[in-house]
Amino acid sequence: MTDFRIVQISDTHLSPSKPFFNANFDRVADWLRQERPDAVFHTGDIALDGADRDEDLAFARAAHDGLGLETAFVPGNHDVGNNAEPGEVVRQGVDDTRLDRYRSVFGADRWIRDLGAWRFVGLNSALFGSGLDEEAAQEAFLAEALAAGPGRPVALVLHKPLFLDEPDEAAETGYWYAPRGARRRLVDLIGSADVRLVMSGHIHQQRIRLWRSTAMVWAPAVAFVVPDWNHERLGEKQCGLVDYRFSGDRVSVRTVQVPGMVDHDLGDFEGAYGVLPRTN
Repeated sequence: MTDFRIVQISDTHLSPSKPFFNANFDRVADWLRQERPDAVFHTGDIALDGADRDEDLAFARAAHDGLGLETAFVPGNHDVGNNAEPGEVVRQGVDDTRLDRYRSVFGADRWIRDLGAWRFVGLNSALFGSGLDEEAAQEAFLAEALAAGPGRPVALVLHKPLFLDEPDEAAETGYWYAPRGARRRLVDLIGSADVRLVMSGHIHQQRIRLWRSTAMVWAPAVAFVVPDWNHERLGEKQCGLVDYRFSGDRVSVRTVQVPGMVDHDLGDFEGAYGVLPRTN
């Protein structure tokens, strides 16, 4: 297989008890079953509150199983808890218990998929800077994955973007991007391989930016748009998904808003949703 198609979805925030965003997923699911890409990659925040609610994780898994398509997942902070800068306290911190619960439902939180000429490496961005033993294990996994695929273009698949514009920037990192220390190590590893693409979510904005020779693609959320009071406008604020067409070592990228999707504003659910903090 030299030509293939991957659809990236992200930030579906599914829940049986708080079904605010489930209808958007239903529209996406119908579209995916009609389009039938070779694989679907979900870049995290699969569940609304999977970090604390078993039923949200189980509901989200069943919804994706209903697609009948090859699907690979990486967790978001709403699935396994959040990481933080050193000394920062977060409401739902990633820990071994939350990781085990996620893995019992979705399987491994880091993985390799070789498709056509490409190697795809899924990572758990909640581990970045966490200080857990699993963080070091994941870095070793990434180094081995990059070293074992020489000659292949590589795509990283993760929830949080590594950074906004540049690795050494002083921008806020603990919630929106990888913490600085972990980021530096990850960027050094990326520099040792032919990483052409980084697929991420979390920001609830669509954005494509070239950093050196790497395309940094932020997927829009399926669930909702984050209002400007919560996070500044850095890209296009619209619900949707990303459609990738790979041919040899090349890739084309387009964003799709599926008919029937609603650009829900998180501000309309403040209190009922009550998870994302104000950041300014």
